[in-house]
This record gives sequence, C-alpha cells and structure tokens, in this order.
Amino acid sequence: MEEIKNKLELTAGDFPPAVAPFYENFEGTGALRMASTIASVIAYQAMAPRLRVKYPYDYDLSMLLSNLLVIGPSGCGKSIIRNVVNILINDLLKDDIQQRRLQRACADANKRKGSASDKDEEPLVCIRLLQNFTLPIITQYADYQYRLFGDYLGFFLFADELATLCETKRHKTDLQAVARTAFSYNELFCKDTLYKDGYNALTNIVWNSVLLGQEASLREYIPKKGLLCGDASRHIIINLGGSLGDDAPIFHPLTEEQQKEVDDTIQKLKNETFQVTGDTRILQPIHEVDMSWLNEDVNHWCNKQRIEITRTGSRAHNSFYVRASVSAFRLCTMLFHLWDEQVEYQEKVRKCYWYFAQNILDSQLAQWGEEYESALGKDKEAASERIDVFSQVPESFSRDWLKSFIQEHPAIGTAARQFIYNWKKKHWIFEDPEEKDKYYKMYDVKA
Repeated sequence: MEEIKNKLELTAGDFPPAVAPFYENFEGTGALRMASTIASVIAYQAMAPRLRVKYPYDYDLSMLLSNLLVIGPSGCGKSIIRNVVNILINDLLKDDIQQRRLQRACADANKRKGSASDKDEEPLVCIRLLQNFTLPIITQYADYQYRLFGDYLGFFLFADELATLCETKRHKTDLQAVARTAFSYNELFCKDTLYKDGYNALTNIVWNSVLLGQEASLREYIPKKGLLCGDASRHIIINLGGSLGDDAPIFHPLTEEQQKEVDDTIQKLKNETFQVTGDTRILQPIHEVDMSWLNEDVNHWCNKQRIEITRTGSRAHNSFYVRASVSAFRLCTMLFHLWDEQVEYQEKVRKCYWYFAQNILDSQLAQWGEEYESALGKDKEAASERIDVFSQVPESFSRDWLKSFIQEHPAIGTAARQFIYNWKKKHWIFEDPEEKDKYYKMYDVKA
C-alpha cells in the first residue's frame, strides 16, 4: 500500500485499452490530457447504466455517476474534449436522433388534426443526451425511461460552453434544481406545477456530465450559495489555467486497432444494458461490480484526510474530501469493469484511486477552498493558508494559550474548543487531572 501511495504519476499503461488511447494519443499539457482521459471514462459510465457498486461508507448501491468541469480561457484546447466525447457517444447520438424524430413526427401529425380527440398520444421515447433543458422536459424524459423499461437509465449532459447552460435565469435555475440529486441514484426529484405545459411526476433524474467553460461562467454556474450547498464538491474540476505561448495541444486520431477496441467496448456496454429482440428492448439485470478489495485503500486515504483536517481545522478540506473519494471510487469502478474485473488489474486500479482522489481534492481546494472558508466567515486573504495547528502546539498547553494562538492566525478560523474536542476524541491529548483546561500531547501523530 505504501508503494502505491507514492506512485502518483499515471501512464497510458495504467488504463484499460478502451481508455488508454485518450491518454496516449494526446500531445499537450498534463491537465488537458487528464481531462481527456476522465471525460472518456465518464462517457463510458453514461453507457453503463446497469452497473452498480457499493461504496464503503454508503448504505445503498451507487450508480456510476460523475461530473467533470473543464475550465480554461478561449483557445486553450478545450475543443479536444468535445472530440473525445463525440467519438464515444456516436451510437447514443444516433439513437437519440431517431427517438426525437418519432417525437417530432407525432407533433407534426397532431398539428394537422383539428379536434383534440383526434390527436395521437405522444410516443414514449428514450432520450439520453442533454444540453439545454427545462424542468418539465427532463422530468418527462426521466419518467418515460421508467415507463418504457421499469427503471431509470440516466442522462449524459454535455456542453462545450458552460455559459450557454446559464444564458437565462430559467435555464440556470432549472439546471441547479436537479444537479444535486443527479449525483445520487436514490434521490428522487419532484416539482409539482399547475400550468398546462408542466409535467408532474416523481422521478429519479441522474446524469453523468462533461461541461466545458470559462471562469466567468463557472462563477455563475456555482455561486456562493451553491458552493456551501455542496454543488462544487459534486464536480471533478480541471482548471487549465491561462499560460501564454504554450504549444497548441494535439489529439491524434485513433488507429484502426484503437478504434476497434473502443467500438467493441461500446457494443459490450450496449449488450450489458439491453437485451434486443427484433424491435423490442428489455433491460438487462443490474450488475454489481465487486470493489470491496478497494475498501482498505478508501479507508486509508480518507483517514489521512481526517488526520490532516484535525490538525488544521480546515472546513473546506472537511467538506470536499468526502465526495472527492466518491468520484475517484466511481471512476475506478468503471476502469475495473473495463478491465473485465480481472484480479490481475487491481493494482493498477488501486494506483488510479490514490491519484484521482488526491488530485480531485487538490483541484477542488485550489479552485474553491479560499472562497468556501471566506463564505463561512474567515478572513479572505488568509483563507487559502492551511496551518498544521497540532504541530504548533507545545507538549503541554492551556486552553487560553490555544485561543491566543488562533487569534494570532486568522486563517485558522476554527474555535479552540473544537480543536480540543477533536484531539481528545482521537486520544491525541489528555487533560491534566489536577488543573482544569491544561492539556498534554499523547504523542506526535503521523499521517
């Protein structure tokens, strides 16, 4: 395990053959290469709605749902992500086009019929791809999925310009209304309305998403309120920065062999989703991917974060690390399934978990950590500084000494009583039995 912890650089060989091309065919910055790779994994997740996994800290099985935000200025190469996504969702797109034509044909036919009693009932269609939408539409599409197949398939939300999703107040409000429940399979959504164009149904709206945009649109998509409500922690963010004079990134076309591997994988995932007989499609049974062998790594990584949080009192760290681990776990579940769940690839997947979890967390804290702490009342300029308070505490100290230390370092923010409570709970300190509010360190805690 210690060996894996220290190997936090990935190569194309760490990914299954269906994912590796989106890493190795890329020339450019490491951030954009990793964005390309993660986008490909999320696209595969969208094509695998019958997969479930048991995250070690969850009660229910989880669907493989992940959200990627790629943020960067115009001309930085984000369009490569669109190319990657288009390669993978081509079959979904063709199916969606055919389903939308059925819907359009019915609407056109009904326009020619004068009497309401003569109009045909709108066909149940299975729409999987989303860009702009309204709440009635996405509620209707989710309900249609359940009425057609007896379960939800989820959606794939893709936008090559985040600002387009937020271009009107209604679009932004509708998007934010369901974005929180879309991360978890068991959170039902319902918004009852009385207006005639509404669609009232209790549905399970879930999606995988890849959204590209710039800093200004990101601030509009996830405002301060959304940040505090967990909107940011539900997203894997890769910020490409704005370096001047970099070489233009290049994504080389897939070779014939690589394309065959990708096509075979897509067909395999389709077969795992539907049993097709003529024009009839029936959902395949749920398949649970056994990832219990990764639980020790999840516990180990999360415990490392809890130790650091106890040392620093960082509320942003405490908020973000939980879902950083969940997102990494879901990505790795997809990778393991693409490795055909073979035991000999577990070490590669374990390495990916440590890499993804840490890098997702670091990126979230770099993007939102200061703003999160500031929103909770910390000094804005000092909020980005994380101080290891426990290491600064002497072998013996009083509550008043700790209060004074915290006052001298406004970046800490957390109250002295909270530190003392946490440290006593973890048996890092003990109180002097004869002198109230005087404490001694038990030992120097190592991560």
